[in-house]
Amino acid sequence: MKIVVLSDNRSGNPDYTTEHGLAVYIETEVARYLLDTGASGVLVQNAVLAGVDLSTVDWVILSHGHSDHTGGLEAFFRVNTRAKVVVARGALNQHLYSKRNGFREIGSHVDLNKHKDRFVFVDDYATVTAEARVFKVQEFRYNQPLGNETLYKGEAEHLEPDDFSHELVAVIGNEKPLVFTGCAHKGVLNILHAVQQQLQLRPWVVLGGFHLVENTVGQAFENEEDMLDIAVQLRELYPDTRFFTGHCTGDTACRLLTANMNGKLQIFGTGNNYLLT
Repeated sequence: MKIVVLSDNRSGNPDYTTEHGLAVYIETEVARYLLDTGASGVLVQNAVLAGVDLSTVDWVILSHGHSDHTGGLEAFFRVNTRAKVVVARGALNQHLYSKRNGFREIGSHVDLNKHKDRFVFVDDYATVTAEARVFKVQEFRYNQPLGNETLYKGEAEHLEPDDFSHELVAVIGNEKPLVFTGCAHKGVLNILHAVQQQLQLRPWVVLGGFHLVENTVGQAFENEEDMLDIAVQLRELYPDTRFFTGHCTGDTACRLLTANMNGKLQIFGTGNNYLLT
């Protein structure tokens, strides 16, 4: 399995363009996948630098409807004329908002009529290929991220908390499954529990954001004790799993998770690539 990060908040290489977004290319013996598309078209130029030919992508899987994961879709369509896009029904063009660091709209804006033949809409569960499936998390054994409390849906005058019914978990691989969390708005521990309960699979690799965001002025989220508790549970429940995180996993969480997961967690950035065997 080849993995290349094409859009992320961080990078150790100044040649790559960073943004508040996430896009990951995955290549297996079965298919080529693009998991999310970042916030803009930077994934296209970063793909060229990384030697990734986006025109060969077979499937795009969108983890949820926020613009930092869907904003590069139009740019992708300009270089790829064939890939199908798998997304939760109703995820695109919703009115979604954030009150973190000021009030702003964060929904996607996609011309569904122009590209109507490209989309595969998912209600609860779907098989994408012989090795890939997507599903919604329905059970919540563990806490969901506190940063969710700043996220809303609806009309600006009549907002209600976002329930993240537009979030899909992607699992690629049968014997050695990779779990893509997107932003893990349902909570990374809930997601991994659901993978075991619904698919009867033990995660081999977990990749994506954990939505453990930094505190802002007047807004406090998970404290260090909360983050350490998550690290301990991931370490004890999934001792053989490798974790790769970035994007919405804040600097404090990255530091604490890296220090407390016995070398099983790495922080990714734009341009990072991994060959997993």
